[in-house]
This record gives sequence, structure tokens and C-alpha cells, in this order.
Amino acid sequence: MPTLFNSPLRRFLSLVAVAALTVSVAAQERTYSPSDETSEALPKVKEAADAKKYPEALTMLNGLIAKATPGSYDEAILNQYKTQILLQMGEYAKAIEPIERSLALSDSKNPPYFEDRATRDLYFFLFKLYFQEASNTKNATLISTYYDKAQKAIEHWLTIVPETNADAQMYYAQLLISRAMLNEKTPDKALLEKALKEIDRGLLLSARPKDTFYLLKLVCLQQLDRNANPPS
Repeated sequence: MPTLFNSPLRRFLSLVAVAALTVSVAAQERTYSPSDETSEALPKVKEAADAKKYPEALTMLNGLIAKATPGSYDEAILNQYKTQILLQMGEYAKAIEPIERSLALSDSKNPPYFEDRATRDLYFFLFKLYFQEASNTKNATLISTYYDKAQKAIEHWLTIVPETNADAQMYYAQLLISRAMLNEKTPDKALLEKALKEIDRGLLLSARPKDTFYLLKLVCLQQLDRNANPPS
């Protein structure tokens, strides 16, 4: 089975950085703004992060989050900054919680704290983190939990993007197949059928589809006891 992460997760750090910058613009459009205390503290956090003093920056952020009003814009953006610090430290698993929290806070507001592009990027990034964590554990319960969260994240992402893309469809299909094959003796045929539909959707999104699509389709067809014609 092809792995999801064909390149290091670091390539996605730019998504989070862009998302955080976009949040600042969105705050002006949506009339949300950080408190004076948070505004005064963030330059110090940035200074520590720029100097690669990540534990110091993280300590400051945790202190600010503890004092922030629950559900506030402060809490949302502070968790965004915490996400960036943890990613820069390579603490990918630990970055999941602040992403979850910041998105939950944003989504609970009307209008949301974060603008649409930032939200889409963060949900897709979260999906990838969940999927990675599932591959990093041998605990069957945790694997199932991470797969479930990953599927919810990518399916929510699909509802908020203007249109999907071939890579996203490939990752989605990989997830569905992975879930379907949790018990190789009794694969989930409904999930395999769903994966086939997502693969076919992805194949139509590129003039020259990646070979991975055909490999994934072959896996599905074999598990469903169907004969597959090789791609021409």
C-alpha cells in the first residue's frame, strides 16, 4: 500500500504560516481583535521563536492561553501560534490539540474567527496529521480512532472547498482503503466501494493521473473479488 506521506510534513508548515497570517487580516474584516495583553505579548513570543528558543516561546503561550477568556479570539489565535511553535519543534502529534481547539473556537462563531482559506488549510493539515499518527502506533484502538478523525476531517474539508483536487482524492482513497483493511480477513466492502468512487473521481481531475490511483484501484478490485483490466 503506498504511504500517504511521500514527502516530509515540513512542506505543509507553510500552510499553517499562511493560515496564521490570514487570520490577522480576517480579524480586521470580522472586527475581531486580540486583547491588549495578548497584543503586547505576541512580539515577545515571536522574538523567542525567531531565536529558536521554542520552549521559552511555548511557555509564554501556555501562560497566555491559561489566562485567556474561554472561547475568546485570544484563545483561538494563541492556539494558532502554539501550533506553529510545536510544528517548528517537530512535535507533530502535540500540534493536533491546539489545531483542534482553534478550529472548534472559530467554527463556533458567526462569522468564524478564521477566514475560509485558513480554515480549509487547517482542516486538510489536521487530516494529514491524524493519518500520520495512525501509522505511528500499533495500538488498534488508537489506529481506529485516528482513522475516524481523519475521515471526518477530510470529509468536512470536502464540504467547504470550492472544488477538490486529484491529490486530495488520492489521500482520501488511501484513508478509506486503510480503514477497510483494518481487519484483512474481513475487509469492509462498503468502504472499498466508497474508495473506488473517490478514486474514479480523482482520475477525472488530472489529464495524466498518478500511477498510485491505478494501484489503489487494483487493491480495491482485488479485495472485492473483481477482475480488473490493467490501465492502458
